[in-house]
Amino acid sequence: MGAAQLAGFGAAVRLEYLLYPLAFGLGAGVLAIVGTNIGAGNVARAARIAWTAAALAAGVTGCIGLFGATLAGYFGPAYSLRIRKFMSWRRTILLSSASLIRSSGLGLTLASAFQAAGRPLWPLLGITGRALVVAVGGGIAVRLGTDLSDLAVVAASGLIVYGASLTIAFRAGVWRTPRV
Repeated sequence: MGAAQLAGFGAAVRLEYLLYPLAFGLGAGVLAIVGTNIGAGNVARAARIAWTAAALAAGVTGCIGLFGATLAGYFGPAYSLRIRKFMSWRRTILLSSASLIRSSGLGLTLASAFQAAGRPLWPLLGITGRALVVAVGGGIAVRLGTDLSDLAVVAASGLIVYGASLTIAFRAGVWRTPRV
């Protein structure tokens, strides 16, 4: 795909790397507070805290991703002319939007809540689903000879699977089921 495309994708990935510490930092608090409330028998409060933290993480990281998507043209001067040519509006929006979706923070925060409840299997299943989507979808995209924006969509789809599977499992209450 070329050096310029790789550099553009690298810029989008760096935005994602900036968002992970925010989600993990919030997740550390979720782990302690949700675990304490579950231990105290305040399951409803633990759920409310987990949902509030997940919404906060999704909102903050989503706003930062949106900022990166809408103001990507301002970052162009930091790159060489070749990379700026690649970072056309359409591709920049696609890559930054994929980073926004991938960096929502929702899945990472809910993973902390599952761990606080002693249910680490669900985040493991979610991340395995993400890896499968990226591996299979990426393999298909490469074999079909698609461009970088299609690979960004595959990567974003992987994290959608991760976040959605944890959201559905948490909403279904599987974190409350008694341990066997």
